Amino acid sequence: MDDIKPFTVDIPKEKLDLLKKKLDLTSFPDEILPEPNDWSQGPPLSTMRRLIEHWRDGYDWKTEESKLNRFPQFITPIDIDDFGCLNVHFLHINKGVKDALPLVMIHGWPGTFYEFTKILPLLMEHKDGDPVFEVIVPSLIGYGFSDSAKKPGFTCVKQAEMCHKLMLKLGFDQYAAQGGDWGMVIAHIMGNVYYPNHLKAMHINNSDVYESPSLLQNPLYWFQNQFRGPYTSAEKAGIERTQKFLQEGFGYNLMHKHRPQTIGYSIHDSPSGLLAWILDKLHDWTDE
Repeated sequence: MDDIKPFTVDIPKEKLDLLKKKLDLTSFPDEILPEPNDWSQGPPLSTMRRLIEHWRDGYDWKTEESKLNRFPQFITPIDIDDFGCLNVHFLHINKGVKDALPLVMIHGWPGTFYEFTKILPLLMEHKDGDPVFEVIVPSLIGYGFSDSAKKPGFTCVKQAEMCHKLMLKLGFDQYAAQGGDWGMVIAHIMGNVYYPNHLKAMHINNSDVYESPSLLQNPLYWFQNQFRGPYTSAEKAGIERTQKFLQEGFGYNLMHKHRPQTIGYSIHDSPSGLLAWILDKLHDWTDE
């Protein structure tokens, strides 16, 4: 289609210069830690100093930019009900490969399309007996190089609408989906609520079940749970980990939900503020 345009990541030099200047002007707070390198209060000062120094003096964005541009990228307007046309950035891998299975991969927060770039080369391989995928990786609305909504109310239902309409626009009436974090929620909405005749398979890498089912809220699941036998040690550990997260690690979500503009000023203007906000979660949620 004429309105699907190739896209190249190319951050202007003046923006990179401004970023470096802001990093130079970083003012660090004091800290009171129970013990050295303790993360219970957030990213330790020593870690932040080290990373900001590397970001300012050792990190080469243009090198990373060239790595991103190895993957075919595009941008196209998608008409979202009640929100009008919004430009959606996406990767499109193995375009037009014969008998390929269309797969939309959906990121979450604080993710972007970048988090899929490690696995994309594996999905691009053609090995005998293995399925071949034609992969579409959109940047969700409000993320990366896609447009942001201009009014409140752009929920996961709307993100699901965007993903589905993008797949239809690319010629895929039936497709599979993979998602984690918000991507998991969006994939569930697509497959179980709005587009079950189009989404034929789904893989998710997390769950939105945070506690045992309640008799009042989920009576069927509650009765099933009574006869399933005792929880395994791994399941008990998972429940404990989830409860700890809800008690100690969920504050960011409430801030995003109830006061997004308040935190937006800090993380939009301050590179160190953005780093600390996201680093805190990457430390807790990832293996690297």
